Amino acid sequence: MKETEARTFVPHPHELAVSTHHDDDFSDRLNESWDLILVDENFGEEPSSTPTVFDGSSLVGWLRAEARKSGRQLPCVAIFTTQPDLFQKEVPAVGPALPMGGSFVGREAYLAPVLDVEWLFSKNGDDKVRIVERIEALAQAHETARTVLGGNGASFQEFVSFLGLSEKATWHKAALSSLERARLPISESANGGNTFRGPASAVRWLVQETLPFPGAFLSDTRVAARLGVTVATLDRLVMDPSTQWSQDLKRCVYTGPVAALFGRRWWSAGIADATLSIRHAVRSGETETAQSAIKMLSGIETVAVLSEKDPVAFVDQELLEAGITGAARCVQLRPRGWPPQSEEPWMRIADAASAPWFRHMVDPSDQSLLDVASV
Repeated sequence: MKETEARTFVPHPHELAVSTHHDDDFSDRLNESWDLILVDENFGEEPSSTPTVFDGSSLVGWLRAEARKSGRQLPCVAIFTTQPDLFQKEVPAVGPALPMGGSFVGREAYLAPVLDVEWLFSKNGDDKVRIVERIEALAQAHETARTVLGGNGASFQEFVSFLGLSEKATWHKAALSSLERARLPISESANGGNTFRGPASAVRWLVQETLPFPGAFLSDTRVAARLGVTVATLDRLVMDPSTQWSQDLKRCVYTGPVAALFGRRWWSAGIADATLSIRHAVRSGETETAQSAIKMLSGIETVAVLSEKDPVAFVDQELLEAGITGAARCVQLRPRGWPPQSEEPWMRIADAASAPWFRHMVDPSDQSLLDVASV
């Protein structure tokens, strides 16, 4: 890739350098302070009989080895390719121990740990503006981590600042408790000293272990299920908030580092607070139903509620969110690689019964539900 083409992905005023591993200045470039290394996967070279760098993945391995030898802290590293199905034979870090079998798009967080990178980008997507936004978000996250966390490791309070958690939020203490359970990569010690992966480890925790999974943060689908409304209604509730409740709900939207890499995320502590207000309105007799409570609290007349009893967000056979249904139609899974600090995903019974690898992710006490579905 020439610099002119690279500039279409990394626009001014960001500093940019394009180099190959054959260039004389390649090592010198690594000594400079960057926030993101985009590694093109396809070099157009073939593996030889002796160890060599011939594609982006092998270059990542070399970069990691060189960093270990020199004691250097690498910035975030991301694969950059026009062929998102190049890794279809790789076994992702999350889910069944089977080859990915297709594009990594939508499953970047599942594959990135296997390749020892923070993220992957498909540069031939339909929405180039979106690709540019996501690249910039990853670089800015590393820049923010360098500034907030410093060079002596990361403390809990520094992580709170890094994520942009407002002290003015009424659910601030609850959010702190959720972060305590989120297995932060805290590394600051009394004696100080640099950590090997440095600020990039904070970004990796966020993009691979936290934002992709339900726990400290929730997706639109999961928030809608908890509030008992459709996703379209959820949009309406925060589009032009006119009441204190709806304004507080809008403050639950996560706007911190790498937010642009994912669909909208919400602080789960804030959603729990909003849900509690709905229940309180019903229990206190102010309203009779959750629907009327939401109307009263939000000031919005048209509130479409979910028809499902005990609604839950469920995942498909790629462990990606697929919609909302009733809990009675689902079972919970314990997938390989799923972060233990995150809520276990729900899958429809018919899907869970469709393959043995899903069946063995289900608690033994629920196996009888799968047997009925298989008949």
